[in-house]
Amino acid sequence: MKKLKDFFYDKNDIIIVLLIVAVAAFIIYTSIDSLMGYPAKYASEAAATETKATTIVTEPTEATTEADADAEAADEEAESSTDSSEEE
Repeated sequence: MKKLKDFFYDKNDIIIVLLIVAVAAFIIYTSIDSLMGYPAKYASEAAATETKATTIVTEPTEATTEADADAEAADEEAESSTDSSEEE
């Protein structure tokens, strides 16, 4: 019994270090898929955000189209009134 106690006392630090390394390795092993998948997930989210921003800029809404039409009509009226003033 004293021999076992002396062995444990002498090797206690090494056993604790090995135990900590084993626990850390197990945690990393169980979560490696999510760790390795993070860059792809981040890239796809960035691409989706970029596409969404492009879509918002390039596709006008119905309200925007009506406002543009009203603005163009007002510009045409202003030009026609200016032209008739010049003709007189």
